[in-house]
Amino acid sequence: MVNVGAINATGEPVPDLGVLAAGYHGLAERTKTYGLDVALEALGGHHVSTLAQSIELIRAADHPNGGLVADVYHCAVAGEDDWTQLPQLLADVPVMIVELGDALLLPDGRVGGRCLPGDGDLDVSGFVAGMWRGGRRGYWGIEIIADVLRALPVETGVEAVRRGALGIIDRAEQLVS
Repeated sequence: MVNVGAINATGEPVPDLGVLAAGYHGLAERTKTYGLDVALEALGGHHVSTLAQSIELIRAADHPNGGLVADVYHCAVAGEDDWTQLPQLLADVPVMIVELGDALLLPDGRVGGRCLPGDGDLDVSGFVAGMWRGGRRGYWGIEIIADVLRALPVETGVEAVRRGALGIIDRAEQLVS
């Protein structure tokens, strides 16, 4: 699996959907020769910033080796937080990777620093419940790029992540039942 994002490193205008889709299709075709899939991740502030834009691009590229990375943190950065729409959004798009994380919200409403699962302000349980309602029951990853985790001893950090993730899953199960 290759995880990619459409990063706007040059600050140039966003290419139209056809250009992005053709590039993504070509990348998926190349990765196919190596027996790999390519998963597109929305990265707030770049060419493909939202989950909805990622899904639109994946559909337009129409390649069997292309799919989606759904990352709750990047969705939040892009202003996405209505997880009730996930089942409709994900109806015909392969979700290859789901990344869970958490972050604090700043007083102005922007997404701030990342933190351990369950210690932040993001509706991660609602995201998980929406993914389940959309049929996603595959592998999940926990992406934590947080100073608080780096400061902990490995065993303590792993246990804190485990405890937080299980709490998120327990709350998500309550939402879907």
